[in-house]
Amino acid sequence: MPMDTSYNRLRTKIKVNKSGLKYNLFEISEAFYFIVNEKRIYVMSGFITDLASIPQFLWWLFPPHCNAFVASIIHDYISQLKLFDRKECDKIFLNLLLQSGMSKFQAYIMYAFVSIFSVKYYGKIKFTKK
Repeated sequence: MPMDTSYNRLRTKIKVNKSGLKYNLFEISEAFYFIVNEKRIYVMSGFITDLASIPQFLWWLFPPHCNAFVASIIHDYISQLKLFDRKECDKIFLNLLLQSGMSKFQAYIMYAFVSIFSVKYYGKIKFTKK
């Protein structure tokens, strides 16, 4: 069954805040929602994410604030809260990357890395506001 994954396209920008956070962390400053298989899921304001955790030596291929911006926030959120099983979270991430216009080559490489490394963080709160 094909997965229907989309996010609220009415909002042109997802608002994030940097103040008081480590250099690589961002706080969602305004809630937004996305839809997976007709289920609306809200990402609440105050959620902290590192966006796409891309090592600096790969920035030439995957700039840290590339098309993965929304997909990364959503993946962090649904993985930490266990809203779907881990593999489903990773598939949602891939689907959102492809929807964002990222090339299939880049999207599948990011998906492969997320699939490998998401095991460590699934169901755990990665970041807090300290």
